[in-house]
Amino acid sequence: MTGVCQYDDVVCPVMPCMTGACDRTQNGCVYMSVPNNTPCDDNNRCTTETCINGQCASTPITCTAPCMTGGVCNPTTGLCSFTPIVCPPRPCMNAVCNSTTGVCAYTPLNCNDNNPCTTDTCSATTGKCVHTMMNCTRTGSNTCQFNNGTCNPTTGQCVYAAKPNGTTCDDANVCTTKDKCVSGQCTGGTNTCCMNRTKNKCGICVSDCCEEYSKVLSFFGLRGGESDVTEVSGGGCSGSTVCCAPYSQSLFTYQGDKCVVRKA
Repeated sequence: MTGVCQYDDVVCPVMPCMTGACDRTQNGCVYMSVPNNTPCDDNNRCTTETCINGQCASTPITCTAPCMTGGVCNPTTGLCSFTPIVCPPRPCMNAVCNSTTGVCAYTPLNCNDNNPCTTDTCSATTGKCVHTMMNCTRTGSNTCQFNNGTCNPTTGQCVYAAKPNGTTCDDANVCTTKDKCVSGQCTGGTNTCCMNRTKNKCGICVSDCCEEYSKVLSFFGLRGGESDVTEVSGGGCSGSTVCCAPYSQSLFTYQGDKCVVRKA
């Protein structure tokens, strides 16, 4: 209607690391480089990109991390995937990779099973823990208990079952006879020895010294007759019993609280 031409502004195509503008004197778009290190994008998530002299320069992402190996970048996600480092095994040692240094560290294997009834060690041959049960088998330490015991897991002590009450035993005291087991302990019999150190007499309690002379002599392993025994005054017997002793006390010697026959 006016006879004057109308024009639309030209939009210059976008180019990486360049800025374009239409220059009518040049009859087209004119491009200039953007400043170096300006971020750019090469559409690859596994690279980092910056503009260098008008070109988008790409640097591949290096997938490295402590305690990891074989890192590969996924171009779709831009994330690295790794394989954990496996520390070479050592006998009786725990191996752990240090997440800061990437170096394998070793600490002694803890073999404690918290059971006081076991001895815990590590085998240098297999490199594994060995738990050895406590041996509670003994020989003759208590005649009123069985020698095959079991370990108490609470205390770590061996426990031995008691033999039936009345089981014959020996309390190692020459002054008792007919010893019997009571509640797992050896208890001396009723025929106890009476001693009077002041008078140097050693005997046993009987109901009648004359009538039971043979019992007295037998108790001390002696031979003889009624004239070979004598009553000990103040020997310590009470009730209906009296203390009766071999007449000759030169046969005896005191050992602690025991009266022992002298050996020829």
